[in-house]
Amino acid sequence: MSGPATGTFTGSSTGTELDVVHPDGSITLHGTLLFTGSINGRSGTLLLSYEGIGNAVTGHETLRFVGREGTGDLAGIYANVTAEGDVGAPSPGCYASGAGNYTGQYLFAPKSIK
Repeated sequence: MSGPATGTFTGSSTGTELDVVHPDGSITLHGTLLFTGSINGRSGTLLLSYEGIGNAVTGHETLRFVGREGTGDLAGIYANVTAEGDVGAPSPGCYASGAGNYTGQYLFAPKSIK
């Protein structure tokens, strides 16, 4: 899984995802992404773990992300994000494409004073 992000999160991500498709067409998703880019103007990388649900018939998915273990200006960040969107047709270099929106909160831990 990989792709661009725009908005508060600006950059790209790459990762892996495990999808379990159930007989009723529902999908359970679990994955990990490494985001490289910026969040509100601060640059670095951020490790995101997520889980969610989807529908094999409609292609609609809702995912919940938790991000920690940032590097660079993203060190000390904690992110809690919900993404919702639809999976589409394959695109070059990818088995599926998709588009959607995300909302959430992020918090930068205070820097320690030495």
